[in-house]
Amino acid sequence: FAATPAAAASAADQGRSGAAPMAAPVSVAPAGDVGVQASYYCYDFVNHGNRWTGYCRVYSGEIRTITYCSNSAYNSVGAWIGPRTQPWFVYGDCGPSSVVNIGIQTRG
Repeated sequence: FAATPAAAASAADQGRSGAAPMAAPVSVAPAGDVGVQASYYCYDFVNHGNRWTGYCRVYSGEIRTITYCSNSAYNSVGAWIGPRTQPWFVYGDCGPSSVVNIGIQTRG
């Protein structure tokens, strides 16, 4: 996982309104909260098979993503990201395996 300002992401990786259909079903669910919840909104998640991309706006607290892969050896936890005026470009990569699920963990 990495988080970069949306403006810094390449045009090919930019999320789109009405994003292309997911290559495989992926659910985004809370992955367990650490303390008080953050206020955030994540959107335009797209599953590219072995990686996923999306955007998150964090209003308060901090969040991080957790990428779950078909081969759990490739599961990953992203860095904590906090409030800012622009959305964060977020993504996860499962190497040679497939994305199975994406979780969001929060802390206040």
